[in-house]
Amino acid sequence: VGVVVRNQEDDLQDIIATPAMITVLEGTPNNQLQVTLKYQPVTTVNVAVATSDVNKVAANGGATTNLLFTTSNWNTPQTVVLTTPDDPDQIDRGAAELSITSPTLTTKTVAVTAEDDDVQSIVASVASIQVTEALTATFTVRLAHTPLAATETVTVTSGDTAIGTVSPASLSFNAANYDQPQTVTISGIDDVDLLTENFTITLDSDATATPNVDVAATVLDDDAQGLVITPTSVEVWEDQPGYNTATFNVRLLFSQNLTVNVASKDTGAATVSAPTLTFTTANYNVNQTITVTAVSDNDVRDESVEIEVSAEGVQTVSYTHLTL
Repeated sequence: VGVVVRNQEDDLQDIIATPAMITVLEGTPNNQLQVTLKYQPVTTVNVAVATSDVNKVAANGGATTNLLFTTSNWNTPQTVVLTTPDDPDQIDRGAAELSITSPTLTTKTVAVTAEDDDVQSIVASVASIQVTEALTATFTVRLAHTPLAATETVTVTSGDTAIGTVSPASLSFNAANYDQPQTVTISGIDDVDLLTENFTITLDSDATATPNVDVAATVLDDDAQGLVITPTSVEVWEDQPGYNTATFNVRLLFSQNLTVNVASKDTGAATVSAPTLTFTTANYNVNQTITVTAVSDNDVRDESVEIEVSAEGVQTVSYTHLTL
């Protein structure tokens, strides 16, 4: 009598998906799901991976992707790349779910959290800017992303209003205009010195998470130093007490530490009281006096003597004093 023996298979096919929970960072296509079968199948098995909300997470770029497992590749992990659409806002897209299904097999689910990757920042069109005294220059400001609040306000501040001012004092951005550049105007302050000066423009958002941005500003000086001499001419008389001397004044046009040289071109006819005058930023606009003295000689000729007033980097001034 023959005995029939049946070997009853007790293994139940199953889908293996790892990991069971995934966080997907916006715009980053490196969040991967691995799928295999638990046992070798008798025939090809189609496994579908579907997302509950393609606007939150996509599977291989779409709402559904299909994986085929055969008797030879059943235990080789197949990769599903998960992405969440990149957008300009700063809001997490939230939770979604992946359903991993195949006919006759138990459906597996994977929880997915879609996180935003955007960090708000202030975008200035320049890192530094130059403007000439008494003139203006402009740059623009926008936000990198949609504000979290209905409105995000950026305050524009000059670090030294004696050097340069800015306008407007603030810029307002919202979801409709956050990426549209708004213009900031800087004005160089006209002053009496000869210095090129620097100050900082600070862009400060009322959103605490948005970092400040500084723009370095340089105000170029537009002044040229000059010597101011008054009066424009004097007369002195030889051997005439009370008339043999005369004075004129010298000052600077702009603030500067400067030594001014004073010289008679003919010391045999006239002399000056001081060869140099020292000016500082404190006294540049205060007259300093030079005395011209006539020198007595044996001729009867009227003499014209040139007095030269000069300083390094400044146009020399010469004018005539008469000695009679």
